Amino acid sequence: MLFRSFLLIFLMVVAIAGVRAQGQERKPADSMLTVQAPLFKMKDMNGKVASLSDYKGKVVVLMFWSTWCQPCHLDFPSVNNVIKDYAGDTSVVFLFIDTREKASNYRELVQEDLRSHHYDFNVLFDEMGPDGMQSKYYTAYGMIGIPTKFIIDRNGIIRYQLIGYNSKMKNEEAAITLQQLIRKVKAV
Repeated sequence: MLFRSFLLIFLMVVAIAGVRAQGQERKPADSMLTVQAPLFKMKDMNGKVASLSDYKGKVVVLMFWSTWCQPCHLDFPSVNNVIKDYAGDTSVVFLFIDTREKASNYRELVQEDLRSHHYDFNVLFDEMGPDGMQSKYYTAYGMIGIPTKFIIDRNGIIRYQLIGYNSKMKNEEAAITLQQLIRKVKAV
């Protein structure tokens, strides 16, 4: 009898979790958010400090990534295509936040990584967080993993958060999706 009760409770918990997971999967990827973006001050690859307020009046695309993150690297080609499409548009800025690195020489690893893949990304380095890791802004943005992209409007409001890499989507499709979301934010 005890076993049946336990089994029944277990099955109910699994069923409820499944319903919640299905509900999350069905949430439209293009649901616009209205969350104030945490302010940041991070150094770029040349040691210059950049802050979110430097980009007020522009649409900012933040991509959190790491050199060891394979899904991040798989996501780069589509994002790089979007960067090329917006090369002449000074109202959109792309910033790549290097975070959660495990090696102490992560700055050199980033430079080597970008050079070997021929990317000219504007990289900022996350700062050390209270956990002793390079995670201050990773934590401030409430992230659950990388890669994660945020599209922030001209007034510093996060409008979209794109978590992870979708292996079922071709690079061209991923680029088109990102372009569409940027256009929607520009129209706000």
